[in-house]
This record gives sequence, C-alpha cells and structure tokens, in this order.
Amino acid sequence: MENQVSYVAQHDVLSDKTQYPSFLRTVPPMHFQASALAKVVKHFGWAWIGILASDYDICYVGMKQMKEEVEGMGICVSFWEKIHDSYSKEKMRAVAQRIRSSSAKVIVCDCFELDLKSLLHELIDLNITDKIWIFSNAFILTPGYFPMTSLRILNGSLILVINSPEMPNLKKFIESLHPSRYPEDIFINFFWEEAFGCKWPSNATSIVPITRESPGEKQYCTGKEVLNDLESMFVFSDMSYTYQNYLAVYALAWALQDMMLCKPGKGPFLNGSCADVEDLKPWQMLYYVRNVRFTTSTGEEIFFDQNGDVPPAFEFLNLQISLNDTVQLVKVGMYDSSVPEGKQVRMKNGAMMWNTGKSQPPSFLSDSVDCWPCPEDQWPNERQTQCFATTLQFLSFEEPLGTALSFLTSLLFLITLFVLCAFRKYQDTPIVKANNRVLSYVLLVAIMLCFLSSFAFIGYPSMVTCMLRQNSFGISFAISISAVLGKTITVIIAFNARDPTSRSSRWIGARMPSGVVLLCSFAPVLICTVWLLLDPPFPVKIQIQDTTIIQCDEGSVLFFYLMLGYLGLLATVSFVVAFYARNLPQSFNEAKFLTFSMLVFLAVWISFIPAYLSTQGKYMVAVEIFAILSSAAGLLGCIFIPKCYIILWRADLNTKQYLMQKTSSSNNL
Repeated sequence: MENQVSYVAQHDVLSDKTQYPSFLRTVPPMHFQASALAKVVKHFGWAWIGILASDYDICYVGMKQMKEEVEGMGICVSFWEKIHDSYSKEKMRAVAQRIRSSSAKVIVCDCFELDLKSLLHELIDLNITDKIWIFSNAFILTPGYFPMTSLRILNGSLILVINSPEMPNLKKFIESLHPSRYPEDIFINFFWEEAFGCKWPSNATSIVPITRESPGEKQYCTGKEVLNDLESMFVFSDMSYTYQNYLAVYALAWALQDMMLCKPGKGPFLNGSCADVEDLKPWQMLYYVRNVRFTTSTGEEIFFDQNGDVPPAFEFLNLQISLNDTVQLVKVGMYDSSVPEGKQVRMKNGAMMWNTGKSQPPSFLSDSVDCWPCPEDQWPNERQTQCFATTLQFLSFEEPLGTALSFLTSLLFLITLFVLCAFRKYQDTPIVKANNRVLSYVLLVAIMLCFLSSFAFIGYPSMVTCMLRQNSFGISFAISISAVLGKTITVIIAFNARDPTSRSSRWIGARMPSGVVLLCSFAPVLICTVWLLLDPPFPVKIQIQDTTIIQCDEGSVLFFYLMLGYLGLLATVSFVVAFYARNLPQSFNEAKFLTFSMLVFLAVWISFIPAYLSTQGKYMVAVEIFAILSSAAGLLGCIFIPKCYIILWRADLNTKQYLMQKTSSSNNL
C-alpha cells in the first residue's frame, strides 16, 4: 500500500477511505468548492445565472453539485453548456450564441484555460462583453496565454482559489535562481531560454559572451539577464497550487520528524514500539502522516480529518485590467465553511472592480423578477422561458408492460384457482389424500395470494398500495414456504413412524402441519406489523430532469431486508429438509417435487436482489413483480402440475393399489 499526499486532486470519491485508505490531500473536496460558488452568487443577490463546464467528469460533477445548491437557494439557471478545446468551431459558436441569447448576466464557469480560449474568440466575434464571470479554481490565469482582447472580456471576473497565505522567502528564492548556481538542473536552462528569448550554445557548460548567429535568429544567453526585469512571469497573487504543494511537503516533513522523535516503549505501534527508519513500512508512514498536526508561519493549523482532507478555506481574486493594460489579481474576499451559515462569504466590496468600471456589484434585479422556480410537478423548457408538465413515470395498467404483467398475473391466478377446484373435487382420491389435503389447500390459497399481491405493485403509488406491496407479498410467501416445510416434515415423520395407529402418529398427522404453518408465519406477520407501526412505506416523487418518477419509499430499509432475510432463511431450511427426504418411497412422497420447487424459489430470489438494486422507477417494480410471479409459479408447477396430470388425465393411476404397488417397488429397490 503506497501513501500519497496530493496537492491537486479534488474529486469527492477520494474521501472514501474504504476505496482509498492511504490517500490524503491538502486541497478540499470539490463539494466545498460548489458550495462556495453557490454562496457567492447568493451573497450578491443574483437570481439568474448561466453555467459553463469543461467537458470532463470532474467539472461536470462539480457544476452539477453547484447547480443543485443554487436551485435550492431559489436561484434559477438559464443554461448549462459544456466546452472543450477539441470542439469544432461550429459547436463553440453554438455555445456562444446560447450565451448571447440568454438574459443571464452572470456566468459560473468550471473550466480550464485551454477550453475557454477558443470560446472567447467566438464571444469577441459576437461582441459579447457584458457578462460577469465567476471561475472555479480549475481556472489558472497564466500570464501571456490570452491576448488582451480576450482578456478584457474577463475583466472584473471573480476567481475562486484555495486559500494560499504567503510562503516565506519564496519570491526571494525564485528571483535568486540562476543556471550557474544549479548547473545540473536542465530545467532552469530551459526556463531561462523561454523567459529571455535566448538560447544556450550546444553543450555549453559555462556562460558565453553574447553573439548573433544570423539575422532573425535568437541571441545566445549570457547569464547576465535579470529575473527582476520579468515581474510578469510570476503571478504571486495566485499561488494556490504552489501553496498546497508546500503544505504536502511540510506534512511529510513533520511526519518524519514525529517518527524520528519516537521513543521506544512509548511508540504508537505494538507494545509501544516505534517505526524502524531503515526498514520503514508504508502503513507506518501512513500512520504518522494521518496524525500530523502543525501550524504554518502564517498561523494556519494544518491536519487531516477522518477522510484524509484538510479544513477547507477559499479566497476570491478579482481580475482587474487598467487602461494601460496592466493585469492584476487582487484578493477581495474569502469563503470559510467553519463559520455559521450566512457569514461564510466575506467580500471587500471597495477593493473590487467589475466589468462596469465600478466597485459596486451590479444587482440585476430585473432578472429576479423574470425568473421563478417551476412547480414541483413541472420542468422548464430549454430556453428557461416557461414551465411544462413533467413526464410521470410509474408502472401503469395502461402501458404495454403493465398490461402484460396484469394479464400474466390474472392467468396464473386462474390456473391456481382451477387446481384448487380440482383438488377440492377429487379430495377423496388416493393421490390427494396421500399428499395432505389441508396443507395442499393452504399452499394453493397462499400461492393465489402471492399472485394477487402483484396487483399492488401496478398503478399509481398511493399510501395504501405502498403499505400493502411488500407486506402482502412477504406474508403470503411466508405462508407458502411454511406449508411446504410442513408438508416435508410430515412426510419425514410419517415414513419414520413405526406404528401408524399410535397416538403420537395421529397427533403428528393432525396437528403438526398446522403448528408448523402457524409458527413459521408468525415471524413475518410480527415484522410487518412493527414495520407499519414504526416506519411504514410511503409514496415519493423523484425528479430526474424532465421526468418525475413516482415510487414507494420502503420507509425502514432494515425491516424490508429483515423480511427478505427471513424468507430466504425459511426457504433454505425447507430446501434442506426436502432434499433430505427426496429418496423416500416416491408414490407417497412428494419431497422430490418440494426440493425442486424450493430450488427454483431460491434461484429466482438470489438473482432478483442484484437486478432489483441496479434498476429504478417502474423497471424496479417490474423486476419485483417478475420475481413474485416466477417463484410462485415455480411452487405451483413443481408441486401440483404432476398431481393434476394424474387426477385429470390418468385416473387409472389414481388408485390405492397402484400407489401401494409403487411403494413396494421402491422399498424393494
């Protein structure tokens, strides 16, 4: 396991220590950035904004979080567009047209310089210069990267950066860099050539006099160039990533110091032992880094929380361009998540300069009048000019899927009713008597209830149907499996009883099946009763863009899985008992059919759980209905269809003599 302290990775998933146990970072997760961007929009009272994001997953997720936050504050989003350097000119022009057609004056942008550059060209062509830009910390303003015509569009922008106090002696160190001081560092030579527009002679090991090779070519570097003359090369007002790197290095340094100061017998490991510096294990180093706590020279306390993150703090920079084209990034505010709500954003309005040329923020009150949130059951159109009814999604009786499942449910119910009538009509025949008539009736009625419970899953979810769905299916299946278990136990005891006329045998035959069914059915009834009393299911609406999914919230997930777990346990016990009894004399023994029915039941429900968890909406409901119908049909087909075949079409086999003959044959084997 390798330890890693990142100074740039912000994806929220990295806070999950079950997936990334050894990952730490000195930058806050991106949901804090989304919150900071949303609250600065709220701070200035803007109620009508647009959103841009680079076409990358991390930018999409960050802007999605920000969009949800601003909409929760009553702020409306006029548009949400993606940009990327690889997009065609036509696609970028379409984005620019979308920005021009919107009345929103504020654009929140989570994008990289490279992706924004081509869009700015299109905005210049369309003369779109009246927008206020708010950038996430993904936007790093590199000096000289944008031409001044493009940069002026961004004048007055706010740029969110991670808090970056001044690092002691950094500027002095950078200005002292010189190839002669670090002759082995080839990167300084490359930097020198780029910075001063010169080049070093090939294989040069020392400073050489300046000469000119030919007209139009670069001069040789002399080494007498002065970095102080290149102030624009270094943007010391935005050192956020540099500062996070600085913190990461210091965290490791403090961790090493804590490890070196460890005294044997008082260490953090087994029996008070310390780490062996010459044989250091990664998990030992991780311990020290995770528990490091130090204070920087500026008084900032640094530590890692349980997720491996540092306390989040952001600053706002204001891009200010003077009339003589001097570019400055001025710190004008900060965001601190540790202070109470409403005070987290603090801005110095007097220090700001907007694209209007004034220090006071524009309010755009007219936009707040034109914008209103759509009702819960409606969704805005693409241009955000009006609301329309959302598409309701639930498994209805009218749609093809609902109709097909309703027809199948009705058909299976009628087949079960027909089987029950056949057993009732021929109840005095040997094969019906031999298979415990009472339990057969109980099982058939329970199977019919299983089929009927499917109808509660179809149609518009209401409070009543939500409460009936899982509970009716759970209780009816518990009765069914209990009846199967009762039939199997009765078969085993009956074939092992030495004297069929004894009192114990009569007690087993008369009372044992009913006792098993009542006892095994009591637990799910109790679970469902407590479930309905404490935290019953209820209908909910889930909005996914222009679709409203109406479904049942199960209330207490604990009771739902407790019921499923009990059914699984009961089915497993029934399967094991039936499997044990499968080789008893076949004519009086239906254990083989019971074994196969339980095998089908378990197979259906084992495959149901992952399928159920991977779907949502009406398809999740359809999966559960299919599982109910399949498992109930398995019980009906495996246990009763062979008997119905003999009862209805092979009456010659439905005799006591035939059954006794088959029993004798089985015993002889």
